[in-house]
Amino acid sequence: MTALPTIATALTMHGRGVLAVDQPLDELALVLRRARVPAGADRCRALRHLALTTPGLDRLVNGVLVDPELLRAAAARFGARPPIPGPPRLVGVRLRVRGAASTGERAGRDAELSRHAAAGAAFAGCRLDAAEGLSTTVLQVRARTVAELAAACQRNGLVPLVDCATFVPGRSPLVESEQRHTAVLAALAAAFDRCGVDPAATVLGLDPVAPGTRSHQADDPVDGAMATLRSLRASGIGAVAGIVFRPPGGLRSLAAQLGALQRLCPEQRIGLLLGTGALTAAAMAWRGRPERVGAAHHELQTGLTGGVAVLRAGLAEAR
Repeated sequence: MTALPTIATALTMHGRGVLAVDQPLDELALVLRRARVPAGADRCRALRHLALTTPGLDRLVNGVLVDPELLRAAAARFGARPPIPGPPRLVGVRLRVRGAASTGERAGRDAELSRHAAAGAAFAGCRLDAAEGLSTTVLQVRARTVAELAAACQRNGLVPLVDCATFVPGRSPLVESEQRHTAVLAALAAAFDRCGVDPAATVLGLDPVAPGTRSHQADDPVDGAMATLRSLRASGIGAVAGIVFRPPGGLRSLAAQLGALQRLCPEQRIGLLLGTGALTAAAMAWRGRPERVGAAHHELQTGLTGGVAVLRAGLAEAR
């Protein structure tokens, strides 16, 4: 069995990251409606399959995150073969974060995680929701719940990818965004320590620090990169194996900021965490028409190639 730190490191090698196609069918239906495509269950599954079979995807992402239904169905069909269609790559499974677990619930959770690993999963995604206005006490409880799940993943042979959703009020300037970011990450780092989570076998999903969407302050990539780096260091969570960043303001703006971050901190492994936004762009190119599958694949390839290229350029410049 491959050691968990090796898998965690592999998820962010070469400036690549993870493509998340773990959305439930009702969320995929919303993606299709935004693209003005009829949103039946079969078409939702077709969109998911379209993304997973993008030519060259194995050279553009290190892992794909899927929902448990797809993992189970694929494992039942393929057995010990790679469970997801398309070229082999690391496969992860989405986990639902529940409240504090009793002893019996923990045993059931461990059995479920073990089944995911046996079905071919190498990592598991779980989400820390740090909503705007959340009290410190509630934040700490949520961080502890997520950390317990991350520790359970590691016990059962899965690398946890902890997606930390740091919601910032729309008018917040950069300094307030950084403070909020640091507080959430510090709560998670403390919970990791209490629950025995190994940072070297953990990947963090994150929004970069940026002014709120309605702030009058300009979103400067270098300022944002410096604020993100300060937040990681101040919170004590920077020892994780790698960080995959979501593109809240579009892939191009994210790539510019992460390129600056890579120049400032070349030793930090970083990559991209693409999901609903990438699928929406692909759905708009696809339009639900078989003859448009190639256009949808091109849309995904272009977005992923551009992001990876900027990250690699930042690392090359740092060296």
